Amino acid sequence: MKFDSRERGTTLLFALGILTLLAVFGVTFVAVTKTERSASANYTQAVRARLLARAGIERALAEMQRLAKHRHYSHPVADGWAYSDSLPADDPGAIPVGDRNDLLYTLNPSFSNVEVGIPFFGAANLVHSSEQTGLGSSVKNGIDCYKLKILDVPSMLNLNHPDPASIKRMLKNLLQASGIAAGTAQTIAVTTIQNRPAGGFSSKSEVRAALESAGLPPVTVTTAPANWYTIRDLVTCYGWTDEKVIRPWALNSSPSDHYDASDLDTARHSLDLMARAPININTAPFPVLVSLFADARAVSQRFGSFKIGYNGAVAIANTIITHRNGAAGPSRPGVSSRTSSTAWAPTPAAQGCSRRLTTR
Repeated sequence: MKFDSRERGTTLLFALGILTLLAVFGVTFVAVTKTERSASANYTQAVRARLLARAGIERALAEMQRLAKHRHYSHPVADGWAYSDSLPADDPGAIPVGDRNDLLYTLNPSFSNVEVGIPFFGAANLVHSSEQTGLGSSVKNGIDCYKLKILDVPSMLNLNHPDPASIKRMLKNLLQASGIAAGTAQTIAVTTIQNRPAGGFSSKSEVRAALESAGLPPVTVTTAPANWYTIRDLVTCYGWTDEKVIRPWALNSSPSDHYDASDLDTARHSLDLMARAPININTAPFPVLVSLFADARAVSQRFGSFKIGYNGAVAIANTIITHRNGAAGPSRPGVSSRTSSTAWAPTPAAQGCSRRLTTR
């Protein structure tokens, strides 16, 4: 049988088309398989990271419960749970602006351990909170570990304080002590508390949104004297409230109240209870101490009435911190030392952060 040359050409084109389709199918199959393997590996690492973070939080709770069984107070530095932000690199450009001074990058995590020989963002050694040498190694030349951030909640300013006038005063002073101009700080404080939800703030993210809506500079404005990253560890909405504080009379019913010794007779017959959010002066940082004392007023028959100005509050705060450090030894930067056995017991707020870290 004889074939036309045109038929032979058609068969060849048909065969090449089939081979091309098979090649495309093969390449697609390889690409899909590679993508699926990568997605599976990422999912496995994400699950492992979450488990590491949970392990860190459980460890923090266990450590704080263990300390609570020995005594009714805890020294943050001596007991190892003190935390402070720091930049591990001499060149801050190695860290994204939005992540600077964050838990991942700090050299001073709670319950810190040093991993010698594993550099991390410019630091010679990796600092983490895991016990000993981490919790395995899922990445070559790295370790699986977590970092902990434990804070003493009573050392912060509770923005759910039940007395609006008092918390406006303290928040304004805290913002001013953090670097914001007095007038701007006053506006932010008043607006934030006036717009506070009826049931109070329920989360730190809600607090952040309220402050930035009231005029606190966003974190993207790196030239601002203060932003959320500056004050996030100075304010809280989770603090304990003492419902049985005696309040003689409405000292803070309005910011312009004036009273003198003649009011004491009335005060003695009006011992009402007023809920208060106490602050632990043994662990409170400088801005919180300033916020506590600035613009505070008192009256007595012997000395009359007086008011602590902002500069006086700064002096008091510095004196307290100097005394704490002198009595308990040097503490980490930005971390206060507990020196009194009669202080409020800390209410720790723990955060866990885990990453698989490799050498750079």
